[in-house]
Amino acid sequence: MHRLSHLDARGLGVDGLPPAETAARPRGVQACPGSFLDEPPLELREGGEDLEDELAGGRGRVDDTIADRTETNPSLPQQLVRSRLQPRSRTFVAKLREAYWALRLERVLSKQKILEAYVNTASFGHQTFGIAAAAKTYFGKSPQELSLPESAFLIGLVQSPSAYDPFAHMAAAKKRQALVLRAMEATNLLTPLQRSEAEERTILLAPDRTKIQAPHFVLSLLQTRADELPESGEVRTTIDLPLQTRIEKIVEHHLSELQKEHVSDAAVVVLDAHTGDILAMIGSANYFDEANDGAVNVAISPRQPGSTVKPFTYALALIQGDTAATTVADVQAQFFTREGNPYTPRNYDYNEHGLVRYREALANSYNIAAVKILQRVGVDRLLGLLRDAGTTTLTQTPDHYGLALTLGDAEMSLWELSRAYGTFARAGDTLVTRSLFSDPIPSGRQILGSSIAWLITNILSDPRARIAEFGEAGPLAFDWPVAAKTGTTRNARDNWTIGYTPDRIVGAWVGNADNMPMRNTSGITGAGPIFHDAMVAATQGRPHPDFPKTANIVTKTVCRLSGKLPSSICPDLLEEFFIRGTEPKEIDDLYRNVSIDRRNGLLANASCDSRFVERRTFVVFPPELQSWSRQNGWPQMPPAVSSLCSSRDSSNASSTHSRWLSITHRKTVTASNSIRSSRPHRSK
Repeated sequence: MHRLSHLDARGLGVDGLPPAETAARPRGVQACPGSFLDEPPLELREGGEDLEDELAGGRGRVDDTIADRTETNPSLPQQLVRSRLQPRSRTFVAKLREAYWALRLERVLSKQKILEAYVNTASFGHQTFGIAAAAKTYFGKSPQELSLPESAFLIGLVQSPSAYDPFAHMAAAKKRQALVLRAMEATNLLTPLQRSEAEERTILLAPDRTKIQAPHFVLSLLQTRADELPESGEVRTTIDLPLQTRIEKIVEHHLSELQKEHVSDAAVVVLDAHTGDILAMIGSANYFDEANDGAVNVAISPRQPGSTVKPFTYALALIQGDTAATTVADVQAQFFTREGNPYTPRNYDYNEHGLVRYREALANSYNIAAVKILQRVGVDRLLGLLRDAGTTTLTQTPDHYGLALTLGDAEMSLWELSRAYGTFARAGDTLVTRSLFSDPIPSGRQILGSSIAWLITNILSDPRARIAEFGEAGPLAFDWPVAAKTGTTRNARDNWTIGYTPDRIVGAWVGNADNMPMRNTSGITGAGPIFHDAMVAATQGRPHPDFPKTANIVTKTVCRLSGKLPSSICPDLLEEFFIRGTEPKEIDDLYRNVSIDRRNGLLANASCDSRFVERRTFVVFPPELQSWSRQNGWPQMPPAVSSLCSSRDSSNASSTHSRWLSITHRKTVTASNSIRSSRPHRSK
């Protein structure tokens, strides 16, 4: 459980402010307990107008550069109103509303009171609001303990807490402090000597111990649901703090190992598959890491998800009546985009895998197979299913995305796609997330048949099916049932792994917030280890149930290669699951047992001498796989009948069969002539 502490506005001393639309602040953010001007560390009462100019952006008598911004910076009353209203957009109506309240404030409150309220509510950076919180964060003191240089230093941060963050930009913060001190000197609040001494005084900061619990989650909540939060008290969120903290450490550990591969960032989402509770949200490795855009919440930012989209394509194929045993030719094929340009998908390993069943094609993430299946089921249907499952970023037409949609060539967020995977974990019901315990537990809607959801889950949790590409061990291997899918985008800019149990859904991403490519990484090697450890953490201490099989799932024995009912000569059989009514009806016809004339390896017919005939079994692939089968060493069935079997010879003639040409000659033909006539047929 995570609690949000709210800004205590009692210290403002202002009754004329508009009702705050958002006053929520994350835990650890301290509010000013009393009025800053009750015992001011700076003598502001006679210099309030000049300090107001400085706080409002530097208008007035500080210097020409600041004076140039007089018309472009809002007044202090406007800034105070804006900080209280927290408008989500800068619309004309919002600006009018701000102007109205600013005029009203100026009529009923003195400049001192407005300044007092502003200083007690303004952001000073590092998620501190109000001078008391700023004094504690940067100097470990109360406002009354601040020295003159320290007070001026803090006031200087207000205009741009990020640009003047002293922990990262001390030189800029000191320069800003100097502007504040000059403003005070200009109004005779300081003598030139006092101003000079204050400027030269070394600023000693307290250790940077700013710690926001689940910062990306908290700030996302404040941005999206601020108008729903109460004015005071604590709000219980769905975040599991021990789990959140543990996964943060997991991310930190694995990123330290991935740095050599040019990986700087990661994100993780953990959801409760029953309630939709957001149990953990790590939006980046370090919220305060400005060098790597740590403040960017990648968990909710659109990125390309790679092959994690494929399960939805296969689900649509099952809806159309295909099965886990249906086959597809995973061999090179050319398609065309809406502009008429050729598009030739490639597998991640750059190999072709021939005739593959859907189970092995999905489990091993074969790209060519997935594109062929999408061509059959339709891009429009995949787009509709993804939208029904909860993705909101896919706003373009099917033609815009094309067949590459199944390969994750469109942008989605980790949070939304993890939520979409909840459809499989919940037997076809969509998952609606919640972030506050005060929210009712939402119910989803059925968009997939429960048996179809179970079959996709069964494939994604089948360790034997993915051995070809992923091996027996690795990040996707667990001692209990876990369904998982990896994804890697082009140029390795994004690595994804999303998976689930009946109780928990975990999504993991690694990459770089600036979209720079990584080296030597994939979904299995990049995001996979983080996903594995996060799943272990998310399910620790909980039972590990199997995915409940629906009643209309039946088992049939099929021929491994064709997925059809086995013939008497199929050498490799397996058990496959089917939705009742979709079991195969056809007998395997890939394996052919034929008679061969062993003298030349051609087909033997009924006329062939049985002494030279043997039975051999061949696999006869469909035409589109003929070239692949030859290149991969599959024995080819002879294309023609042996000429030696064209007619029945006498027993004497049969006994003389050899590789020599036999002729019948007249008496007038000499032996030497017969020998010469046969020599050309003996040449190699």
